Amino acid sequence: MTHSDNWEIGSDFHWMGYQRGACIDWPHPCVWFATGRDAFLILWDHENRESAKSVFVPDYFCPEILSYWIKNKVNVRPYLDNPLMPHPDWGTIDCGPGDIVLAVNFFGVRDGKPWIKWKQQNDKVILVEDHTHDPFSEWAVNSRSDYAFASIRKIFPVPDGALLWSPQKRRLPAPTLIDDWLASSYKLAAMVIKKDFLNGESRDSELKEIYRDFQTKGEELYGKSPYISLSPWSRSLIDKGYSEEWRKTREGNVRHFWRLIKNKPSCIETHFATWPEDCCPFNAILLLPKEEVRDDLRAGLIERDIYPAVHWLPNKFSSPDSIQLSNKILTIPVDQRYSSQDIERIVDIIFDLIR
Repeated sequence: MTHSDNWEIGSDFHWMGYQRGACIDWPHPCVWFATGRDAFLILWDHENRESAKSVFVPDYFCPEILSYWIKNKVNVRPYLDNPLMPHPDWGTIDCGPGDIVLAVNFFGVRDGKPWIKWKQQNDKVILVEDHTHDPFSEWAVNSRSDYAFASIRKIFPVPDGALLWSPQKRRLPAPTLIDDWLASSYKLAAMVIKKDFLNGESRDSELKEIYRDFQTKGEELYGKSPYISLSPWSRSLIDKGYSEEWRKTREGNVRHFWRLIKNKPSCIETHFATWPEDCCPFNAILLLPKEEVRDDLRAGLIERDIYPAVHWLPNKFSSPDSIQLSNKILTIPVDQRYSSQDIERIVDIIFDLIR
């Protein structure tokens, strides 16, 4: 993390340059797209050209992505699943042959074995896994699903990028994609300007306004035009794979955060403090007693230049249990951008805000 006066935690990645050292290979073969939402949308088109099947999605899921798929004619049906459950409520997946079921590895810490057993009993259903939070987990590496995808810009400092592969070596779609990289250009410019802001010796609020504006415009554009190809600059960034050092740092930061927060205020719960071997948690996930406490903590952190996220706000299918979880969950960014000193400062601020 920068040593300038512009200390800031979270939000979109700044420009971190090209990777050095050993890298983990991406799943192969795979197809690349600009966004994960398009990776799944194109798969839907690929599997449903001559039929109107359904895709079953956890009721706990990103509302923006759901809206995007529904807007693009995906026939979405919910089933009950959220990060606090060891596995879905299988009885709510009322699917038939040819339907698609989307399994989500929430925060990269779930065990995929229950899904392997379910797939064996439902071999006529098309199982698709979302490994956005850790595409190199034990579950992802040993997956037996028909397809899997991951939006890598959530863990990789890149303006666009998502991959689709088939653990079962099924034929992958070969769509005609649009080389419209305006959204990616805005996001790339934001990354570069944010790096300059973070490296600055004085707080330049105008510079921050510029990169935040570019981030917002880029994200809005991703939601408007489907079937966008991976930009050439992003391809050059991801060609080597994923840095082993980044993955090691991210996991180490989560462990460090949990060690420091053991003596946490009684009103804070941790969603998880352990995870399966060969997994790398997405970030540190806190659970607060109720929405007001969560929102007060979030507001206080933002005032101290820490930008936590809510994964996710309720969507149109959310069950009461999922709404309750949405109201108290908070993601604390502790990824590879940050040092152990940054993590200690984050925890000190949390303790200061909740006494």
